[in-house]
Amino acid sequence: MQMLFLLTSCSLLLPLCSVITDTLSISMAPQELTHAEGDAIELTCEVSRSTAQHTHLSVGWYRLRGEHRAEILTLSKDFVVMPGPAYAQRFLAGSVRLDKIGSTSYKLSIVAVEPSDQGQLYCEAAEWIEDPDGTWKDISRKQSERTSLVFLQTPWSQLGQLVAGCPLGLHKAVLLIPFLPLDFRGPWNLGAATQ
Repeated sequence: MQMLFLLTSCSLLLPLCSVITDTLSISMAPQELTHAEGDAIELTCEVSRSTAQHTHLSVGWYRLRGEHRAEILTLSKDFVVMPGPAYAQRFLAGSVRLDKIGSTSYKLSIVAVEPSDQGQLYCEAAEWIEDPDGTWKDISRKQSERTSLVFLQTPWSQLGQLVAGCPLGLHKAVLLIPFLPLDFRGPWNLGAATQ
């Protein structure tokens, strides 16, 4: 058990010094998830603390890809859910959510995963205490185990991106219908189908 020294009250009057035991606990079962684009995922992180002093918690969800860490959503110490920059539009649309369930569970929900969501997902909790001068200090910070999110490769995703003015090669799709006398050469009009 770690001991945290609360130095905020100690600056002038030594008898007011307090020692706060680090009781912050965080857990999430590590998983390896494989999903296709558009699938829904839910991850739950358990966070608790049993500090005698009045403290606040913040809980955030992050995606790690290589050395790049991106914030998905954070529930601040003031109980406000804030999206990371890359997830702001999806948060406003309601397709990325962070819900507190009961007193210790924090659930990340992504309605439709996108390729940019791939990577190591984890949650991070911090315990905060208010200094007598009104500022907040984080006195403990911990991360959960990581969950790996990988995308399934589908034949259509292997075709690549469509770029206006560039030829479109459908050789993989043509192999599925080899006995039909079709000629795929010529201009292609990509737009809404008419009936």
